[in-house]
Amino acid sequence: MPLVAAVALVAVPAALADADPASDILYTQRIYLPFFSGKVSPERSEALRKTVAAAWEKGYKVKVALIPGPDDLGGVYQLFGEPQKYADFLGRELVFLYKSLLLTVMPQGFGVYQYKKPVARQQAALKGIAIGEGPDGLADAANVGVARLAGVRAAVPSKSSSDGGTATWMIAVIVAGGVALLAVMIAFGTILLRRRGA
Repeated sequence: MPLVAAVALVAVPAALADADPASDILYTQRIYLPFFSGKVSPERSEALRKTVAAAWEKGYKVKVALIPGPDDLGGVYQLFGEPQKYADFLGRELVFLYKSLLLTVMPQGFGVYQYKKPVARQQAALKGIAIGEGPDGLADAANVGVARLAGVRAAVPSKSSSDGGTATWMIAVIVAGGVALLAVMIAFGTILLRRRGA
């Protein structure tokens, strides 16, 4: 019985410690994008990936968790609105495989953690970065934050297919192709009618 009790005492804290989705993703990846509280657009997520990749290439290791709502905190949903407390919590979860800089972003601000190192300088550098609405707003803020901390250029999100010239150009080509096809069909139909009439 004492052995069972001891196992339970170990297992319960371990289960609680692994209650948030970001910990599972960030063991092997550099960015946690939200699953449950909204989605980051492909353009914003790609820009953030490029900026984080540039930081790592420079030798500045950083991982990022975007948390737009409590659903992306799983069993530790009570930490929503406390980006620094969550950074401390998540950083301690990852410490067995990752000890470098960790950045958490919530609508309320940034959290920073690094194993056994002060992060006051990084916290100060992130002050003043505006965080826009929704998951895209968090991604944009993280993009600027990582660039500022690592001393790299923030990647610029590409325009979506619903924006500007590319979509207009594609529509014009489709319309032109349709008109050309219609003209061919009319011409072919006219030839057939003439042959039958003859």
